[in-house]
Amino acid sequence: MTELPRDRVYWICNPNNPSGNVLMKGFMDYVVRRSPRYAFVVDQSYEGYTKEPLLQAREMIDVPNLLMLHSLSKTYGVPGLRLGYITGHPNTVQLLRQHRHPWAMNALSIEAGKFLLKKGKPAISNLDEYLEETQRFRSNLREVKGVRVFETKTNYMLCELENATSTDLKYHLIHEHGMLIRDCSNFYGLDNHFFRVSAQLPEENDALVAAIRDYLEASEK
Repeated sequence: MTELPRDRVYWICNPNNPSGNVLMKGFMDYVVRRSPRYAFVVDQSYEGYTKEPLLQAREMIDVPNLLMLHSLSKTYGVPGLRLGYITGHPNTVQLLRQHRHPWAMNALSIEAGKFLLKKGKPAISNLDEYLEETQRFRSNLREVKGVRVFETKTNYMLCELENATSTDLKYHLIHEHGMLIRDCSNFYGLDNHFFRVSAQLPEENDALVAAIRDYLEASEK
């Protein structure tokens, strides 16, 4: 295996955003444990939206060079709270405490988090059914001429436009259909031909596919 550069923190989003790819659990475990002199931050905010095996906090608690990020906001569908937590080796977490802001969260957010952990229900009640609909949505979107749709292991997927721009498509969908896609032109390595969509209800997914198809067909005339 190629040696990693020294003196770096490796930040890995897994499942990845915006692609929806998921790195294998065994590979992640191997890389982190084999490289104790490097620090790894693994962002698993979207862990509730995939069936792929991921690193588990209880299995990695003995690894001092790893911090894992988790999102209550995404797991429970409460994005306005912007609430999450970190798991890691006790010594690493203690070191992090010494450098964090003294008021990282307000009292209301803390109480909301406690409630969610005790009585909250995940935003996705049937993940198997949701991911099945995601693949149906992806298959239909792939049939639209001028759109490349990448594979995904989550409820969202990355798309690329051949000729149109994601910015123009975004504003068209907002103004004409009241729909919103994620313009990915500000992601490193991507440009204004990329956008991300997430699966919704079947009828909403079908409506989005139709709206994108109509826009691209009209733009070719």
